[in-house]
Amino acid sequence: MKRVLMVVLVLMFSAALQTARAEPLAPLAQLDGIFGGMVSPAEREVPDLSKAGIPAYPGSQFCTVKTGGWGESGWSEAALLSTDPYEKVSAWYRKKMDGWYCNEWSKGMSFSCSDKDPGAAGNYDPETSNVVDVSKTDVSMPCTMPGMQTGINIRFQPD
Repeated sequence: MKRVLMVVLVLMFSAALQTARAEPLAPLAQLDGIFGGMVSPAEREVPDLSKAGIPAYPGSQFCTVKTGGWGESGWSEAALLSTDPYEKVSAWYRKKMDGWYCNEWSKGMSFSCSDKDPGAAGNYDPETSNVVDVSKTDVSMPCTMPGMQTGINIRFQPD
């Protein structure tokens, strides 16, 4: 009886530990009335922070996740929205991703950090690199967020 009780306790503890580790990358943003209908349910599944490996900017909201790949490897890319200005978001990632390869691609418009050197041309290999891109958003997204100023894309390798 003691042995059965011990096994049950270990299983319960393991389940609780797994649940505690599963922290969503960011809260879910509202879908846009026009473009929201084009988003599949799979694209709205918020990845776990532990799987993404790159933190979400504080106060940002999750819009969609897409997967891609060729060959045996693949990647996922999560789109986030922020109401903070581009300059503040890119400065936060520059500090947070210390030791990564960070570049300003177009002054005041596009910034990225990668865990692998992209070379001078900025050629990231999405199957081997984890990348965060920050950009001023003036394009339609399938999500809406009042006061949105900045878009963030987090590209990571799934399990």
